[in-house]
Amino acid sequence: MKHRSVSVVTFVSLIGLLVLSNACLFGSNSESLSEGAIDIMKKIPSDTGIFIVMDVKTFRDDSDLSELYNNSSSSIEEILGDLNEYQDAVNTYSMVMLEENEESSGGMLYIIEGSFDLSIMESKLNDQDYSTSDYEGITIWEQQDEYYTLYIALLGKLFIIGDEDSVKRCIDVIKKGEASLYDNQDFRHIIDRLPSGSMMMFGTDEFSLFMGLEVEGLVVNGMSMAKKDSNTMNSTGIFKFTDSDAAANALDSIQSEIENDDDATNIHVAQDGEYINTTYEVSIESMAN
Repeated sequence: MKHRSVSVVTFVSLIGLLVLSNACLFGSNSESLSEGAIDIMKKIPSDTGIFIVMDVKTFRDDSDLSELYNNSSSSIEEILGDLNEYQDAVNTYSMVMLEENEESSGGMLYIIEGSFDLSIMESKLNDQDYSTSDYEGITIWEQQDEYYTLYIALLGKLFIIGDEDSVKRCIDVIKKGEASLYDNQDFRHIIDRLPSGSMMMFGTDEFSLFMGLEVEGLVVNGMSMAKKDSNTMNSTGIFKFTDSDAAANALDSIQSEIENDDDATNIHVAQDGEYINTTYEVSIESMAN
C-alpha cells in the first residue's frame, strides 16, 4: 500500500499551515508537550488521520529556532483573519486532518488556545457580522470569503476552526462524549512510547511520516522533534505494524527513506516486536529552508 505521507523536512513545511502554539496548555517547556497532545487527543474525533501539535513558546523565545516561527507568521495571519490583532496572544495550536470514510468526507480542524479573554473574542466575532448558528448549545460563527468558508466555535479556552462538519464532530466529542482519538489504543501506544519534544506528529496507515514510503501492515506512526543544540534537532519516530513480521518486512524501506534524506544524520533504525523505532538528527537550517 502506498501511503500519503509527510517526510522529516517536509513536515516542517506544514508549519506554513500551522498557527504555532505557546506553552500555556503544553506547559512551560517541551517536557510536557506530550501531556498537551493527550489533552487535545481527548477532544478530537477518533477517525483522525493526522494530528500535529507544537510548542511555539520554544520557537518564539529561542533565537536559534526563531526562523521556524517567523516562517509561519503569514499563516497565523491567514487563520486568525479578522482577529489577527490577537496573534501574539495565541498560546497553543493543533492541526487535525480527518480521514474519509462511510460516515465522513474528511476535513481539517485548527484548534487554538490563547491567553485572551474569550468573552472579548466572542464580542469581536459578533462585531464582524458573521452568520451564526447553534449546535449543542454552542454558537458557531460562519466566516466567508471568496475562496472558502470557515466555521468557528469557542469552547472553554479553545478556538475550533474548520469546515462545518468537522467543527460539529469535534463538538460532539467534547459535549456528547463521542469517541475521541485518545480512545484509539494504537495512538495511545505511540504517544506513550514517544519522548516529548517541541513538535509532535501522529498519523494513521494512510499518512506515513516519510514521502514515498510504501509498506504493508503499517497501523500508526508518530514523531517527536526536540532541539539538541544551536544547530541541530533530534528526531524520534515510532512505527506500529500489524505484527512483528510486517515490521521486519518494512525495516529496510524505512531505513532507506531516512538515508535518502540528505539532511538526516546519525541515523538509527531498530525493530522491537511490531514496532520500528527510528532516531536521527537534522539541521535547524534545513528545517527553516
